Amino acid sequence: MNEEVPFEVIHEGIIESTIPLSNEMIDKGKKENFLLNCDEQTNGRGSGNRKWVSQRGNALTTLNIRENYLPKETLKLTPFLIAISICENLNNISKDKFGIKWPNDILCSDKSKVCGILVDKYKDFYQLSFAINLTQCPDLSQIRKGGRKPCKLENHCNNIPEPLEFSKLLCKDICRRLKTYNCEQIIEEWKKNAIFDIKITKRDDESGKLYRPLDIGLDGKLKVVGDDGKEEVIDPQFPFVEKI
Repeated sequence: MNEEVPFEVIHEGIIESTIPLSNEMIDKGKKENFLLNCDEQTNGRGSGNRKWVSQRGNALTTLNIRENYLPKETLKLTPFLIAISICENLNNISKDKFGIKWPNDILCSDKSKVCGILVDKYKDFYQLSFAINLTQCPDLSQIRKGGRKPCKLENHCNNIPEPLEFSKLLCKDICRRLKTYNCEQIIEEWKKNAIFDIKITKRDDESGKLYRPLDIGLDGKLKVVGDDGKEEVIDPQFPFVEKI
């Protein structure tokens, strides 16, 4: 992809959520790429339509990119690419190590979660959303049963970036990688940042069965082994990203 990936920056105060407001802007005629950032969300959304507590002082952003700017050959790995960018930029400023739990959760060394990532599609825009706990994070009473313990960057960094400026930096870096990375590069860098010494469960699997990650393929699928010794392959199941 040879063209640049320019985007307009729009900042709001307290809103319901960056995703529905982005949709509204698109419905009203938004034609070009835009970054929508806000101070606080009253109804932030996490994966599986779960609520994401979105407090003031954090990076709450949706980058809306026209479909023609995303290369088809790496589209399926876009959520992995976003995770790489955020993880590496956090590690540039943090005194502790952050890593990626498959497929795109950003965790600190104590396995607490600092960031959530979503990829949606609305009309001809892909919506690359992230919420990073910079100075605030939910207390345990606000976390769903079985949810991962949250953390905030403030406890791992001496100089906390300003939320909007950090969001702009990340979106520029994501766009750079979108323009230049192929599937092999994405998976190679993902592996460098990956946390493999953590057991995972399948999404929405109420059995609670645990799996140990073994390896990841160029399609983003994860090879795992269960406690019973049987190997399986798990699909990342990003509903808004085209499958190969």
